Amino acid sequence: MNPGYLASVLFFILLIFFLSGWREILMRSISRRDILLFFVCWLPSLFLHISAPSVILNGAVVVTFLAAMLVCFRSRQTSHSAHLLSMGLLLSAIYYLLLELYSVDPVMVVTKPDWDIAVILAVLVVGMQRGAADQFACLTIGVVLGELSYLYMNRERMPIVLGTPSLLDKWLLAFLLARLMTASAEGIWAGFKVSSRTWNDRKRGWRK
Repeated sequence: MNPGYLASVLFFILLIFFLSGWREILMRSISRRDILLFFVCWLPSLFLHISAPSVILNGAVVVTFLAAMLVCFRSRQTSHSAHLLSMGLLLSAIYYLLLELYSVDPVMVVTKPDWDIAVILAVLVVGMQRGAADQFACLTIGVVLGELSYLYMNRERMPIVLGTPSLLDKWLLAFLLARLMTASAEGIWAGFKVSSRTWNDRKRGWRK
């Protein structure tokens, strides 16, 4: 599978979720207006490349990172913003470590390096945050800063190109997996609470 193909498929899946009403389940904390505004800015920026000495940035990465920063600093509580930033930095360190480990020891790869990293990041971000906007911010900060750190540390072996199709594959896959796992966990927990309440009501009825 060519890099970028997975991101295209996942993008259309997210678009279908958005148009079919699944936004209330997967991305309830993000308003419809914010999602539309993000896509309007993100799609054209995919074809925009910002060149600087020894660095090439894809416009989509810039838009995504700015959106993540907006989520962090839009919070009314400074402690919450600091928490999101710290979780993002933690994810960036883990992301960088995974890239280094997979480059040194390919035996650790289970499926594909990009897919393995996306799954690990998704599991970690689900344990850190539950809200869609918070998960988006933490994951974006972690992926962008982790990728940038890896490219900078290996700049003698490879050019610094931030925003490759492979990076978009990892980011979109991790975010979609995180939302699906969060929605599934919330559904299971809600079903468990209903079952427990029903069971307790039956026990009270038997005692009477």
